[in-house]
Amino acid sequence: MYTGCAAALRGDDGYIETRFVEGSAEGASVLAVRLNSGCSMPLSYTDRAAAVLCIMASHPL
Repeated sequence: MYTGCAAALRGDDGYIETRFVEGSAEGASVLAVRLNSGCSMPLSYTDRAAAVLCIMASHPL
């Protein structure tokens, strides 16, 4: 998938790996947090706290 100017500004070749999944927006948010937690640039404390609140709101016990 061509991403245009953003990738070029980063010095990339213009392509970013993508993954398409079926499911709800809430499920996609949980997946995004899980995948981002394993990357080389971890979420900030503020981002992690916001993610926890969103997950708790969309997946109550």
